[in-house]
Amino acid sequence: MTGCGTRATSFASPEDAAHILENCTAETCSQLSTSLHLGIPLRPRVCSVGVLRGSFESDSDDALLKIQCSMDFELVLLTRESHGRWQCANSTPFPFGAYDVITVGLQKLIDANNDDIVIHGDTVAYGTGIYQADFLVVQVLSHKLRVVLDAVEKGREYPPESEGPNQWVEQQSVFKTIAATEKEPGSITEIMTLNVAGKKVTLERDFVWEKDSGRYKPTFWSRPGS
Repeated sequence: MTGCGTRATSFASPEDAAHILENCTAETCSQLSTSLHLGIPLRPRVCSVGVLRGSFESDSDDALLKIQCSMDFELVLLTRESHGRWQCANSTPFPFGAYDVITVGLQKLIDANNDDIVIHGDTVAYGTGIYQADFLVVQVLSHKLRVVLDAVEKGREYPPESEGPNQWVEQQSVFKTIAATEKEPGSITEIMTLNVAGKKVTLERDFVWEKDSGRYKPTFWSRPGS
């Protein structure tokens, strides 16, 4: 995660911020990238910016910017200050986030009163014979973006035939979420299909929220229905 600095540019609203970032010129793009401490470079007529408004923390007015520039992707957390202007509080870049289709949504998973950020398809590795995209849950805590769950969502590995029998591996996982209630946090179930050179197996596990560590912890793998 990266910070935004105390001298970051302020905006009239999250929608105003999105408009300014999308319509920056070569000079203002560079200035905004520096001012907001972005991990990706803004580029004129290349980047698109979306706004997600949610209830991330009690007694705080926040919004999320989704910035995509070609294959680069970044999330920026904006907070409304006491003077009414919106300023960057925290950000996190996803260097290969747009290599595949990345989706960002909000769900109340940890606390029934606050939204958490749910991300599908975050590409973390790709190249000849290898690919991996992850499922993430990000919590906003004290105006900071904090990853509380990171699990492989889909992946594949195809070793070269020159290394022997081609024992390729493919994985595809589905994550089913249960929202938090007023009494207890929600949970997440992963159903994984693993294909090793044509031999398939399906396994599942749960992710349970642990308040002491502030993260989701996985249970042991089991066969569905066992």
